[in-house]
Amino acid sequence: MSELMFSFSDGLKEMVERLNERGLKETDVLSLDIGGDRYNIRRSFLLRLPNTRLGRLARCCTSDEAEQFCDIVYMDSLPIEFFFDRSSDNFSSILVVGEITFETNNFHLSSIGCALVLKKDLEYWGIDELLMEPCCALKYYPEIEICVNEKEDKEGDLKVKAREKEKAEEENFGDTTVGRIRSWLWNVLEYPWTSRLAQFMAFFSLGNGRGIYSHIHHINNGRIPRGNCYRGVSPFYYNY
Repeated sequence: MSELMFSFSDGLKEMVERLNERGLKETDVLSLDIGGDRYNIRRSFLLRLPNTRLGRLARCCTSDEAEQFCDIVYMDSLPIEFFFDRSSDNFSSILVVGEITFETNNFHLSSIGCALVLKKDLEYWGIDELLMEPCCALKYYPEIEICVNEKEDKEGDLKVKAREKEKAEEENFGDTTVGRIRSWLWNVLEYPWTSRLAQFMAFFSLGNGRGIYSHIHHINNGRIPRGNCYRGVSPFYYNY
């Protein structure tokens, strides 16, 4: 049986006894304010999942203890109120976990929406996604994969756009006469498709590059004649 579940063991009895000593009861109603949506739930319901965030919260007897698991706590209000600064979109699915039966030990999702958001919510509330019913898991995990791929594609597009923006800023020479001349020269030297002159310069540069490469290759394969290196004679003299 999963650690999320509980049995009416000595551990649970000790929790209830500790609460009773502080004047708290497992039948007390707790108010959970999730991003402005309020849920009134009995403490005993939350104690059913002792290793989740809500289960730990239900065992808290002081404000200092409770503030470890929520954003704001009002211990003096009736009922005791706990505020969570987050969306309540998937909270109904979280509450479903508390309705897990001992026979199946799994839970259904009432809705999925964005699978990545649901995954983060399950992690925040301390719910093990492996307890999900197979019928829901068949939909949940493929949705996770799709969302991850879309996120990576979007991040890739944003990086490309950022590089294009940075490049445009670097090549912006201004609207002055000098700036326009610099821009024209830059296009001629860097972008052959912008004009016929740019194409000619690219072809000319390519031809010169090949010639230089051929010349260097020819020199590297040459031989320096022995006894012909005199003072004042260039050491790059070769006998071809």
